[in-house]
Amino acid sequence: MELESRQDLEAPQDEVFAALSDFPMVERKLMQQGVDIRRCAGPEPAGSGTRWHARFKLQGKQREAEVTLERYQPPCEMVFVLSVAGIVARLKIAVEALSEDRSRVVVSCELVAKTLSARLMLQPLKLNRGKVERKVDARIAEYARDLEGRLSRSA
Repeated sequence: MELESRQDLEAPQDEVFAALSDFPMVERKLMQQGVDIRRCAGPEPAGSGTRWHARFKLQGKQREAEVTLERYQPPCEMVFVLSVAGIVARLKIAVEALSEDRSRVVVSCELVAKTLSARLMLQPLKLNRGKVERKVDARIAEYARDLEGRLSRSA
């Protein structure tokens, strides 16, 4: 299953990428949402090969995930591979320059079930694909507005 969302921001590409790759800030935001996340390995500052371990509740159960930053190419692209409950997700975040002061963020996610129970977890998402895509778009649009606001305040 593949999902994709595009959002345009009124900010330069390098600033948008720098904000998206501010991993300590992202870790703090996840902790505020109840995710226990810690960096396991990788270069400092974060780059290709950095790994995190996360614990969170999903569908009423405590889950554990391994997240690896597979590719890190500033100011254009980051690719993460997440493994949780038999599901492998490949999350790609690309930042495209539309002009000097305008950028587009493209977030794409490919979900692959590796076990039967993982297939059962993904099945409702596939059946409600339209609703899931709208929720993902809304969440990413909200994050983009927040990011755009932070960048405009810091300028």
